[in-house]
Amino acid sequence: MRTMLLVAALALVVAACGSASETIAEQIAESNDGISDVDIDDDTVSFNVETDDGGEAQVVIGGGEIPDDFPAPVPPGGTVGFTSFQSAGDGSLALVAITYPADQFDSLAATYELWLSSEGYVVSKSETTAAGMRSAFLSGERESGSPTFAGISIAEDGTGNLLLNIQLADG
Repeated sequence: MRTMLLVAALALVVAACGSASETIAEQIAESNDGISDVDIDDDTVSFNVETDDGGEAQVVIGGGEIPDDFPAPVPPGGTVGFTSFQSAGDGSLALVAITYPADQFDSLAATYELWLSSEGYVVSKSETTAAGMRSAFLSGERESGSPTFAGISIAEDGTGNLLLNIQLADG
């Protein structure tokens, strides 16, 4: 985790100094054990990190592409802020963070509750309101199929937006 923070900090330095610093920052980041394929652009940082079980996870901060074969629905109208895809050993993990307008809260919550149910997950749902901001957490587990676990959180951020986080895992 400390290494991931270092890479993110280097990205901020590059943003401040311009593209001439990209190569140096990428080399510094890649000199850390377990970090490879660092790519720092104007608005994104991507890198691979070695996982505890010897696999590799790809992390993209500041955007990223959600693969066409991503197993959960991704409604249009959002802005991707973070992606991480890991496949290693006997499991896999996908994390995605997307910002949507706050008026899509109910629609997103209904979409993911329906998706979890239709995919055979045993669904658990909780909603809260604090300081005038709503949040919902949906989770599901299933015996067969992939992924075996899905966790979805939706939270208003107080600025007219909401953040959708999707976590899918096997193993």
